Amino acid sequence: MNVKIKKNILLSQFTTFKIGGPAKYFCEIKTLDELKEALNFAKKNKLEIFVLGGGSNLLISDKGFDGLVVKVSSSKFSAPAKGGQAGGSASGGKNSYIEAEMGVPLGKIVIETINKGLSGMEWAAGIPGTLGGAIRGNAGAFGGSMSNVIKSVSAVDLKTGNIKKFNNSECLFAYRESAFKKRNNLLIWSAELSLKKGNKKALKEKISETMRYRQSRHPLDYPSFGSAFKNIYDKKIIKKITEKFSDAKENMEKWGNKIPAAYLVDKCGLKGKTIGGIMISLKQPNFLLNVKNGKAQDALALINIIKKSVVEKFGVILELEVQLVGPFTGR
Repeated sequence: MNVKIKKNILLSQFTTFKIGGPAKYFCEIKTLDELKEALNFAKKNKLEIFVLGGGSNLLISDKGFDGLVVKVSSSKFSAPAKGGQAGGSASGGKNSYIEAEMGVPLGKIVIETINKGLSGMEWAAGIPGTLGGAIRGNAGAFGGSMSNVIKSVSAVDLKTGNIKKFNNSECLFAYRESAFKKRNNLLIWSAELSLKKGNKKALKEKISETMRYRQSRHPLDYPSFGSAFKNIYDKKIIKKITEKFSDAKENMEKWGNKIPAAYLVDKCGLKGKTIGGIMISLKQPNFLLNVKNGKAQDALALINIIKKSVVEKFGVILELEVQLVGPFTGR
């Protein structure tokens, strides 16, 4: 067996929130053959499997995970030298294609595609995590999203080990959703992205603008898992809120015809609220910050307070964007 199975590995070191108890079993894999070995080990020992990528958008229990955590570090990446198919020559078509495995950091994809003069991923500048997680949660910002650039996704069925290719429509993309998020037996292994040719100088300026925005609006001084809750796009809910709160109505165009979850948290007066070592950000109240050796259970307590407060003030049930992993009290 080539895969090294380790015991009682703390998961906090692999998450952007720097929180997470031990995995009963842990391994790191880079190839499909290694993945199959890990799956066989889990099956033989009747273990539940959790697949870990870049560690963002995760809240892992202080008690850890009572199964096998598989950290995927597959990192093959192929971009066209000058347009055309990945790794090939220019085709003269409108779009160019890149191929990447799930473990490739989003930041690398942004940099490499911009350097090739390809447009479509500049919105992702500054977003942590890997391609696999971004596809699974249909990550997006500033009007862009993974659903806009995915041509196809190859996924492994964790139950059978078989690989299936999904075209864009089969991925069932929706706001922060996909077929891979709904079906836990599917592990994204690689994807083909369709990008348009753009002006390299203009694209670099766009990235600089995006990074300046993130640095000014997002709390970057402390560990965080990113957004805790999904924004509101439901027209009936938006109508209900904008009829009652004039400032929400005035900001709809600026917000892109959605209600940011951060606005709802702010209106509930929860900015800066702290439990243990976890604080609701003063700068972006949809972010929870690990300010001093925080615990996952404290983060969940704040999440529950936010949900309860928003229901009481707005009559709206916020949906989690962060994924909870492992056992929690009051989940």
